[in-house]
Amino acid sequence: MLMQVRIGTSGYSFEDWRGTFYPENLPKAEMLPYYARHFDLVEVNATYYRIPPPYTFRRMLQKVPEGFGFTAKVPKEWTHEGKGGEVAGPFREAIVPLVEAGVLLGLLAQFPWRFRDTPENRDYLRRS
Repeated sequence: MLMQVRIGTSGYSFEDWRGTFYPENLPKAEMLPYYARHFDLVEVNATYYRIPPPYTFRRMLQKVPEGFGFTAKVPKEWTHEGKGGEVAGPFREAIVPLVEAGVLLGLLAQFPWRFRDTPENRDYLRRS
């Protein structure tokens, strides 16, 4: 079985990348298309802090070549605040454009160090 390996970073819109990765004068709106010429995957880290409306991902899809992959970080309300049941629906709605395009390649759930393998935590994950 042939496995495809993709290379990308956690996020792409960083001002301190200007002059090292991005040209100094590159407009912010052009960062993702420029990034997508060099990498074939990006982790959307912003979803950890705020669930965007679905049109955000539709716009992102228009800026990358066909087949460009995305991963998304699960919202912190889910992983750190125990509100998985509350945010699961809105998060799923937000990522629908990526799912429909077949380019959502994974979700990253960044739990705090104190989150342990316990029956209660496994139950929380199942319910979420």
